[in-house]
Amino acid sequence: MELRKNHKSLSEGKLTHFYPFDNVYVYFRETDDESAMIIVNGSDKESEVDLNKYKETLGKTLKIENIKTNEVTDITQNKKITIKKKSAEIFLLIK
Repeated sequence: MELRKNHKSLSEGKLTHFYPFDNVYVYFRETDDESAMIIVNGSDKESEVDLNKYKETLGKTLKIENIKTNEVTDITQNKKITIKKKSAEIFLLIK
């Protein structure tokens, strides 16, 4: 897959995962050069994810960038993101 070739953090490095909650699974992949947050919503409904639950792993991250849409979200202002039903989103962490 082209994404894995362009973003080494998706296939290499440290893996930190969290127990699924309400059918939403969140995990992080981290290399020396790049960090990614992957959110999988297995639910039949749209889900709002509270990023405060992951603040230790997010660390000094100021913004996240959606790999598919290139949309950048300032998470210092908005600590919640919405994930569509039965979908997954990949975010690069920007410090």
